[in-house]
Amino acid sequence: QSKKVWVIGGGPAGMKAAEIAARRGHQVTLYEAKDQLGGQFLLAAIPPHKQVLKEFVTYLWKQIDKLRVKTIFNRPFDLKLLEKEKPDVAIVATGAKPLIPEIEGIQKAKVFNVWEALSKPGPLGQKVLVLGGGGVGAEVADFLSEKGKKVTLVEMREGSALDLVGHLQHYLNLRLKNKEVQVLTSTKAVRFEEDGLWVEDSQGTRKLTGFDSFVVSMGSAPNAELVAGVKKIVSQVTAVGDAAEPREVMEALLEAEEAAMKI
Repeated sequence: QSKKVWVIGGGPAGMKAAEIAARRGHQVTLYEAKDQLGGQFLLAAIPPHKQVLKEFVTYLWKQIDKLRVKTIFNRPFDLKLLEKEKPDVAIVATGAKPLIPEIEGIQKAKVFNVWEALSKPGPLGQKVLVLGGGGVGAEVADFLSEKGKKVTLVEMREGSALDLVGHLQHYLNLRLKNKEVQVLTSTKAVRFEEDGLWVEDSQGTRKLTGFDSFVVSMGSAPNAELVAGVKKIVSQVTAVGDAAEPREVMEALLEAEEAAMKI
């Protein structure tokens, strides 16, 4: 039975949900707040050797275009639209937002999140400290060093990029070493000041200074503020992808496909 389906958010999960719903014969409208589809995946494609990810976004876009999914750009979603148009089903795929930790003094320092660092590296200055050395933080450090910046990477665990598979971790760390990125592992951030960051490691507490800015890469949180409001208006609502819980893209795609199959 064909239904009117609205997908809110045009990242990989939203695009996949729109594709599958359209293949099943539903009338699908996809809302995207920005001027292009892809969401965080476009940012993920910015670091060195990650450009191939754009091809997946292009593939999904071609599928929903072929299926004649109605796509609306540059429109932050307004709940009043639901009351007016009354879709049968809503799939919320609004992604995640960067998580800024509650570290003392962080509001006083010149701090950027990873999205800001990847999209507009210019304002960061020439000497940058990246706090959080997981795969994302290490890739940001790689990207910024490629832009000619002097980068220090601080990670609380015993190694950097530990959440990446072995070969990716190896070559990423090799690039950081060759670009002379200073990597401080087993190092915990204690307190920010305007001119530096106090850290704690095996040698005690010390202050790292001389940085133009700081980039925080310490995970993300679901951007799910819309979900509760949508549920008050639409009877069948599902949050998919990072809007439900930040994780790997393959899990988000599977969840989006399953949500569309249940309509």
